[in-house]
Amino acid sequence: MAISQLLAGPAKAAHCSAMKPAIRKRFECAGWFLFIISAIFFIASAIKSGDWLAGLGALFFLVANLVFLVPVLSGPKE
Repeated sequence: MAISQLLAGPAKAAHCSAMKPAIRKRFECAGWFLFIISAIFFIASAIKSGDWLAGLGALFFLVANLVFLVPVLSGPKE
């Protein structure tokens, strides 16, 4: 895929329009759940090392991922 296609956005990218909406939503949800798992591991690592600043950043990362996941799960059924 050319860089110009990537910069043009998903409307012009061939791989996005070829995927069925249900499959795309499943991949999107899986990606957000993996981010949430990563955030949990970041929090555990910060607790283990005693780094409160890293723990705070990891907590914000977890909350941000949950906020981004809400519209994906509550969006219109495709």
